[in-house]
Amino acid sequence: EQFAMRVSSSRMKGQYLSVREADKMVVARISAAGSFAPEELFTVQVHETDDAQPGKGNRVSLRASNGRYLAMASNGVVYADGKSVSEEHLFAIAALGVDDPGGDGSTGALPEPAS
Repeated sequence: EQFAMRVSSSRMKGQYLSVREADKMVVARISAAGSFAPEELFTVQVHETDDAQPGKGNRVSLRASNGRYLAMASNGVVYADGKSVSEEHLFAIAALGVDDPGGDGSTGALPEPAS
């Protein structure tokens, strides 16, 4: 399933993350009313981590519409240029307002799916 990510900053109200095709940089831009451009759509994959890595919990990779995975460069800029998932393409998701969403003592773990 695809989704779009709206920027929550008040100064960037109404903007969504988008992949700039020329350099694969992820930027914020205003989306057209009622629809999303392909470069604003992402898919998420949940990756279970090894229990031997305390505090890491489950993490996600985000695949852009260009088929590449998002990764953060050392300068803090996010690019959609990964051909496959590696450590640099994994992100922890933390629920806002929840101290321990995964119940495992870390704030970055995804909760277990409801059964």
